[in-house]
Amino acid sequence: MTLENLREKIDEIDEEIILLIKKRIDMCPMIVEQKLKNKMKISQSKREVEILEQRQRLAIEAGLNPNTIEQIFRLIIEESKEVQKKLIDEQMNGEEK
Repeated sequence: MTLENLREKIDEIDEEIILLIKKRIDMCPMIVEQKLKNKMKISQSKREVEILEQRQRLAIEAGLNPNTIEQIFRLIIEESKEVQKKLIDEQMNGEEK
């Protein structure tokens, strides 16, 4: 396999990763609906800790650096919270009109 072939494979894998992140972010409207229904805050510290610990364990099992995986998931969680905040703001502004 040539370097170009390997790079193409990496590009394909990166595209899959992005699509999976999008799939996760696409769940935000349903999450917001449940959080509003249950009068919950956007930020759920206990849940975030659980996610990060579990993802670190999965990283170790996969032979990956758990600290790197934690950083990646911190970014994903932050993006998810930003999307949720935006959705709530849009809902609140829509109700005011």
